[in-house]
Amino acid sequence: RSSDLLRLLWDDLLSPKLNALVSAPDFGAVLTRFTRKCAYHGLNALGEGASLEGGNAAPINTNHIQQGQLEEPNVKADIQNGAPYFTVQPTFKESVVNEICRALKQRCTKGAAQALIVEKILGETHSGAVAYNLLHIGAKPCAHFFNAVDKLKSEDLTAAASSAAGACVFQRFILTAAARDSLAGATATTTFAPKVPQAPAPKPAGKKPAGATTQSTPAPTADATASLVKKDTGSLIRFIRRITPFLPTLVANKYAGYVVECAYEHSSIEGKEEIAKNLAEFYQSIVNEDDTVRNERYKGSVGFGAVHSLDPVARNIAKKVMVKCCVEQYVHRRADWLKLAERQSNVKRMMMQILANDTI
Repeated sequence: RSSDLLRLLWDDLLSPKLNALVSAPDFGAVLTRFTRKCAYHGLNALGEGASLEGGNAAPINTNHIQQGQLEEPNVKADIQNGAPYFTVQPTFKESVVNEICRALKQRCTKGAAQALIVEKILGETHSGAVAYNLLHIGAKPCAHFFNAVDKLKSEDLTAAASSAAGACVFQRFILTAAARDSLAGATATTTFAPKVPQAPAPKPAGKKPAGATTQSTPAPTADATASLVKKDTGSLIRFIRRITPFLPTLVANKYAGYVVECAYEHSSIEGKEEIAKNLAEFYQSIVNEDDTVRNERYKGSVGFGAVHSLDPVARNIAKKVMVKCCVEQYVHRRADWLKLAERQSNVKRMMMQILANDTI
């Protein structure tokens, strides 16, 4: 069987010499194709992609980046050219991920994620592709590499997310994080703000016993109410909190903006609130700038007063991302935002549970 040939190739050729091979100049292309075979299986059709010619990677365009698809165009081209894709056992995929991570750590002491995503030791093209495939291998088999990505410095993470390949890698990381959280039940919250317990109804007025005193039932404090909410402790909320200080910069970047949109779409209600809350001030500043410039233009003094802090392209990108993240609704119509976020979160949670079970 083809899957047995893949295992034979790994056990007899690649695995014994992996530490030496990762230093070879052209090994990135080999590792990209091998991890692609491990990551994709049972395929019938994928999204539109460019054709594969001469063994070179198919170029990705804006649509692929927007959808977080780095390797899908190449997989479709392989299928069109007759290349087989077959089922690979999860235990084999896990052993491949673990050995690759160990080999990469020999070249980069900070780990496999640092080697592929930040330092790109396999080259500009193949490093991102290998990282993407390792995260696509499955929620459980990719645990070793997933944890390595989870430990990247926030500065390195945000810088990598601002590139085309990095944006696709981190969108795949977000999908994998959501699947892992669904398996672990970390985001299994049904409500974001539970009802405050009501004080018991007052007793009918009557004669009080001698020495009795009237005691009022204290209203629950904010801390007491918050303790009733099951906190989201999953991987995705940790990722969101790490990028929170950089959100205004990320949403204005043409690549990183897709990462923020993806994080908002697949996060729990707590994650959505974290993004919307930390973009609210930035949103208000853009609205205020628009109003000021509009007034200056009306007075005929534009160019002598207020100016936009962002260039027009970045400004439009930021506005588009904040629309996708429902920031305006969060600022002005919080109750409507909460109802929408609850509905979206419940639907996404069910979908991710199905996806997680299919990709174990």
